[in-house]
Amino acid sequence: MADETLASQDLLLPQKIAKILDEARSSNATHNRKLKELCALRLKSKSPLDFLTAFSKTLTPLFNFHRRISSVERLIRFISLFSTSRDPNFASHADDFLEEFLKFLLVASCAANKSARFRACQIVSEIIMRLPDDAEVSSEFWDKVIDHMKVRVQDKVPLVRMFAVRALSRFANDSENGDILNLFLEVIPMEQNPEVRKTILLSLPPSNATLQVIIDCTLDVSESVRKAAYCVLANKFPLQSLR
Repeated sequence: MADETLASQDLLLPQKIAKILDEARSSNATHNRKLKELCALRLKSKSPLDFLTAFSKTLTPLFNFHRRISSVERLIRFISLFSTSRDPNFASHADDFLEEFLKFLLVASCAANKSARFRACQIVSEIIMRLPDDAEVSSEFWDKVIDHMKVRVQDKVPLVRMFAVRALSRFANDSENGDILNLFLEVIPMEQNPEVRKTILLSLPPSNATLQVIIDCTLDVSESVRKAAYCVLANKFPLQSLR
């Protein structure tokens, strides 16, 4: 009887996850409550792998949808919030899920389908931007994430490039990841899309190596890039360094 109950719960798990995600998609106001419900569902599942499998399958339609509409953006935000949520009493459970889910996203980031690559990089970037400092993810695994995103910075689809840059931006100021900064400085002069150029520009840390590149961006053909360049100079560089 117990086995039958567990089997029944496993069959219902994708439906329960889908219901929560659908409700989270409708309004940001529901996110805190739905976050608690989804975390509880993860804890009650027979194994973390079973939950991850059901969760990933439920997200499959999202990876085929390219349009950026408000309901989908809310869902992306909720997914990233859930992925980075960490109950101190069950921290290892949350950390294991995060690492396995990121592995799933890295596979999707290499897909032939451009929508899948876009959504994977978007979710990875949201997760990285929200990730708490106490998250237990191995440095070796972060190296793998960084390597995948560096490849996507060269993707043929502008949205993929933009979110790959955003994903890497948190690491750009780290001296151990100087290759990220070098990559940004290498690609920004050749980048054709103004939104990608702007994202790279906003990701550059203040330094002697970046100052001239940022000044050059004040002459960009795109008004939004020029404005961003002046904002970066005003906010990140002391006045005396610009003399």
